[in-house]
Amino acid sequence: MKAWISLAASLAFLGLAPLAANLYQQRWRVGPAVPQGISVSELLEGEVGKGFAQPTPGLTFRFPQEHGPHLDYRTEWWYFTGNLAGDGQDFGYELTLFRQALLNPLEMLIPRTSKWASSQAMLGHFAISDLSAGKFYHAQRLSRSALGLAGSQPPSPGQDLAWVEDWHIGMGREGAFELSARDGGQAVRLSLSSLKQPVMQGQKGYSRKADQPGQASNYYSLTRLQTTGTLVTNGQLHSVSGLSWMDREWSTRPLGDELSGWDWFALQTSDGQELMFYQLRDRQGQATSWSAGTWVDARQTETPLEADQMKIEVTDWWASPLDGTRYPAGWRLKVALNGADLRVTPRLANQELTGLGRYWEGAVSFAGRDGQGHTLTGTGYVELVGYAADGLPQSSRGR
Repeated sequence: MKAWISLAASLAFLGLAPLAANLYQQRWRVGPAVPQGISVSELLEGEVGKGFAQPTPGLTFRFPQEHGPHLDYRTEWWYFTGNLAGDGQDFGYELTLFRQALLNPLEMLIPRTSKWASSQAMLGHFAISDLSAGKFYHAQRLSRSALGLAGSQPPSPGQDLAWVEDWHIGMGREGAFELSARDGGQAVRLSLSSLKQPVMQGQKGYSRKADQPGQASNYYSLTRLQTTGTLVTNGQLHSVSGLSWMDREWSTRPLGDELSGWDWFALQTSDGQELMFYQLRDRQGQATSWSAGTWVDARQTETPLEADQMKIEVTDWWASPLDGTRYPAGWRLKVALNGADLRVTPRLANQELTGLGRYWEGAVSFAGRDGQGHTLTGTGYVELVGYAADGLPQSSRGR
């Protein structure tokens, strides 16, 4: 679900491209900040480019090939989040890179001779939650895939999968993912090894988001990535370790007009289980029938979750210091599948990202029990879209 807000941001870049051929960059922000003057609510109007592939059921996923780009689709993303600890301190982080086609497949056949010419644009989101210090840092970068400034390529050991300037997501020589990003006094350099096989979300990787069959994505997750490396905050280096989560989606069409936003949860229990669930909200703020998720047990038995198998109750709220916009800041999740009853809490209240769009995404912790009375605790990430006035596409106003 991460991608739809970032799809809007990528489309914003298409409008900016004639003015800034290679780059828009939002610098690091600590605490309250003034939003950029570009409203995401105005960015997803217009016809989706023709000629791109549409997600359909029955795709055979092949690895590691799927880690690389899918240029026959209009947009895709490589999404990593994690909860890390080191030197007696706790951190959350996010590094997400997005590819957005600038031309449709027929236009791509026309020869172009300029060194600046590119059929693709890349967008990056980078955030660190310094949980011990109570500070949140975030940045955005945008670049055309020209002159080596940004791009994506098939997986190869020791090579990048996707990059925007010096923000990189690559494959290590031993099969691990290698992440690196730096901006100002904040940086990450991490190695991530998957402890489980890829989880096919939705109908064996075909994830419907709205009534029309094409309003879907091809979607898989790596739900438990052992992570080690270094993290820098305010110029101070920390050796860190912990768990990360990877989402990969590629698609062509945006969400349906009836949607107002979403709440996305990715939780990792301390006993080796994972829960992903996205609640798609309609214009009345109610969960739609296309809300869905997956529970993965410690042995990697994957059980899809339909909308009626998850009950989400908001237990607290947080007001943005920018303008008082209220975001949920506590949840009770009840999972019909196994009777799990979880209380989820942000590890830091202010993890609101501002820039080309506004939304809340940050590190959380949780505690509860399953239907057998077994204790469930852990950490994860939550994304909240559609609560801020400039945080959603116009076509989705009413995760």
